Amino acid sequence: MGKANIGAQRSFILGWPTVNFVATFRSPEQKEMWYSFLQRYIHLAKEKDQPKSISLDIFTEDIKKCTSPLTITVKTSDTVNDVINMSLQVLGVTGSEEDYQLWVTSDKEKTLYPLIGHEHPYGVKMSHLPAPFVPQELQDAIFPFILKPRQLARNQQGRDSCWKRFKKGVVAHLACWTGSGN
Repeated sequence: MGKANIGAQRSFILGWPTVNFVATFRSPEQKEMWYSFLQRYIHLAKEKDQPKSISLDIFTEDIKKCTSPLTITVKTSDTVNDVINMSLQVLGVTGSEEDYQLWVTSDKEKTLYPLIGHEHPYGVKMSHLPAPFVPQELQDAIFPFILKPRQLARNQQGRDSCWKRFKKGVVAHLACWTGSGN
């Protein structure tokens, strides 16, 4: 849940796990009352989540110094912006969530979607995990997170990338990221 830019005095964004809606209220006071109420109950629900943290494999695109996925441990409360900043720190890359964006795929369409920043990658991944008998490395390959510069995201409408080759299969995708299958 995050504050909306449009009508921010009377609105905030609701979403789970990757679908977002803007909730607009009659007054700023009413918005704050609902925002506080929902925040409290979201926090209480997150305290019950098990496990308390999970590993995310994050693939990078057009970020120097990184040729393979990096693994970040995220807690239930970490937001996309937190994950971006943790990833940049691990990579030794300067910048922040203003310079980079985390993307994720739709579980059905395998379409790449940008995350805004307030979402919780823990919840996104946990809500889309396949059957428990699927090995972890395949789960990460089937439902990847991709970190890329925001400028690249704006300019990359039709460009061929490792991501497009992913649609042809997990093996091609993994070969692409390791540099052995271009």
